[in-house]
Amino acid sequence: MTEDIIKDLIRDRAKSNPNKILMNINGKEISYLSIENKINSIMFYLNKQNREINKVSIRYSDDFMVLASIIACNRLKIIPVIMPNFNSSIFNYNKLIKYDFELNNDCIIQDIEESFDFDDRYNPQDIQCILFTSGSSGLPKAVRLTFLNIYVSSYSWNGVIGFSPQDRYLNVLPIYHISGLSIYFRAIYYDFTVFAFKYSKFDFLKIINSYNINCISLIPKMCMDIINDKDSVSLFKNFKIIIIGGDQINENIFNFFNKNRLNGYVSYGMTETSSGISGYFVKDQPRYKKGYLGKFHDGVSIAL
Repeated sequence: MTEDIIKDLIRDRAKSNPNKILMNINGKEISYLSIENKINSIMFYLNKQNREINKVSIRYSDDFMVLASIIACNRLKIIPVIMPNFNSSIFNYNKLIKYDFELNNDCIIQDIEESFDFDDRYNPQDIQCILFTSGSSGLPKAVRLTFLNIYVSSYSWNGVIGFSPQDRYLNVLPIYHISGLSIYFRAIYYDFTVFAFKYSKFDFLKIINSYNINCISLIPKMCMDIINDKDSVSLFKNFKIIIIGGDQINENIFNFFNKNRLNGYVSYGMTETSSGISGYFVKDQPRYKKGYLGKFHDGVSIAL
C-alpha cells in the first residue's frame, strides 16, 4: 500500500483469514468475516432508503456498529459523521454540521448474505470521517479527516510501536474521540486485535490479566488508578507500550513509570492531527519536564 492509494483491507482479510478476531467488544469476539457481513448489511440498509445521502450521522452505543457504519459509508462514497453517543445538555452537536440521515440504535438493520461491489481503493484526499474535538479549550469543532490523515497517523504510530498481528490492544477510550477511533484504524492496517471495554478502575487490571493485553492507551486520570494499585507494576512490566495522552502528565505519574521502568509513552496530538504526532518514553528521560512534547513522529513536520 502506498500513500497514492488507500486500500480497503477488511474484505481481503474476510476472505483470506475470516476467523481472525479484529475486535472483542465487552467479551464478544468479532471476526473479519463478521464485520464484513455487518458492513454489507449497513450498505444494503442505506441503499434501501432510495434517496440521495451525502452525509450520515452515526450515533451508536456499540463500537462494532460505529466502525462497521464508517466503513459502509466509505464504500458508498458517503461521509460519516461520528456523533458522541451521549445526550449532551451542554452542547447540541447537531448544530455543528448538517447531515442527510442518521444511523443509531433505533435502526433495524437485518443481517444479509449479499455482498456489494465497490472500489476498494480510496482517494487519499477524500474525507474518511468527520468527528468532533472534545471542546476542552473551547466549543467542540467538527474536524474532517481524510483517508491520508488516518493512514499516515497509523503508519507513524507503527514507527513508534512496531505493531504485530499478535498484539492485543486494550481500548478503554470512546470511539467518538480520535484517541479511541484511531486505535481501530491501526488494528485494520496492522492486523492486531482490539479489546474494547468501558473503563472501570475496579475491573481494569482483571481485564488486562484475563485477555493477556500488551498494549493500551490511557489518559492521566486513569494512570493515577494504576499508581494506587499495588498489583499494577507486575501486570504492566511486560507491556509493549502504555500510551498516555489527552492531557499533561504530572510528576507523580512520571516518577512512577520511570522508577518501575515501564514502557510508558507520553503522547501529544489533537483531533486535527488524527491522534498523536510526538512523544517520548518516560524511562528514557532523566527527569520530569512539564510540557515536554518529546520527538516528532516519522513524517511529521511543523509549520510556524
